[in-house]
Amino acid sequence: MDSESEDLLDHRRDELRRIVYGTPGEPPARVVAELVALEHELQLVARDGGDREPSSSRRPALSSESGAQRREGEPESGPEPEPGLEPIEEPDRLAVPVPVPAPTRRWRLATSLIALAVTAGAIALLGPAREVLSPPRGLEVFERSPSAEELERAFEVSAAAQLDPAVSSSLRSIGHAVGYQVWVYRDGGSVCLLTQRDFWFAWVSSCVSLEEFRERGLVRRIPAGEISDLTRPKPVSPDDVVLVEWGPWSAGVEWHDVPGGEPQR
Repeated sequence: MDSESEDLLDHRRDELRRIVYGTPGEPPARVVAELVALEHELQLVARDGGDREPSSSRRPALSSESGAQRREGEPESGPEPEPGLEPIEEPDRLAVPVPVPAPTRRWRLATSLIALAVTAGAIALLGPAREVLSPPRGLEVFERSPSAEELERAFEVSAAAQLDPAVSSSLRSIGHAVGYQVWVYRDGGSVCLLTQRDFWFAWVSSCVSLEEFRERGLVRRIPAGEISDLTRPKPVSPDDVVLVEWGPWSAGVEWHDVPGGEPQR
């Protein structure tokens, strides 16, 4: 390599060094790779004393004796490898591995944001799953936010049951039982059970104090004869009484049959 080409390489190396070491922030990866390759090339030039001929020209020439033994007309080739040994190919000294840049601050920030988004998504999905696996019990039902269906129907239920508008925000549905809708709500220091037989029957409300609720819960006695044949369970006779209950440990509405209407609770 002539001195003029080497000077150009030195000049280019100095420019790349100013970019990599003299510029604030993270330098471009391609600039770092070019600088590493260029410095490696200059080191090879300095080590070989400027001889940058292809590697094939540096292979040892055959001796005159070996050349004399070559038969006339045989194509010229390199020395034959010894029996049992594989020929060793000389590595290309110009092939310079490109270093992988270390993670930058921007990359680490992006990774953190992605992890945060995944965690937030998992929490959002775990919310409904947690309610299914561990539903609120008793008075805990008032601590959860009303569902979209409850918000949509709260005004209708409150107006039909002639409730004070102040208590409508606490209305929560706790399910169906034997053909009855069952809702609960808070009214000051009382807890109330609100039931309606399906298809436009009147709403019936019963309330107890918090202390009574914690002791025995809320109960609505429904004569089985008033229950529709379509919704009355098979074991229940028309002469029985069905107790619709919601207590301090209930995850939803519960009911059980009292044969013949006994005992009175």
